[in-house]
Amino acid sequence: MKQKNSETSTHRIFALLLALVMLTVSLPISSIFAQNSNIFLYTMFASSSEDKAITFNSQNVCLNGNIATNGTIYSTGNMNVNGSRFEHVNEEMILILQRIQSSYFSGAVFLFMTVITPARIRI
Repeated sequence: MKQKNSETSTHRIFALLLALVMLTVSLPISSIFAQNSNIFLYTMFASSSEDKAITFNSQNVCLNGNIATNGTIYSTGNMNVNGSRFEHVNEEMILILQRIQSSYFSGAVFLFMTVITPARIRI
């Protein structure tokens, strides 16, 4: 009779340890959301105010998110936007490298940045 009790308690301890291991392994997989005060409204943005500032040269284009430009959006084929499409929004380009430098680094650390010129991206 005592052997059954020891087997049962051994099984319970083993099950508890196994449950703890499974919980520990699953923690990194779970989603963690941080508070974000600077929300970027667009998946794709072009600060150029020219016509066809964003041009897609493809038969089929699917964009998941919002797309915006200070100019116009042009597609040679079928374009599906799962979000909103904005033209002539008159917004400034977000210079992310300057924002990172001013937010996270002191004056003693320098980020080497390249100047980005407006360009057309072919997809």
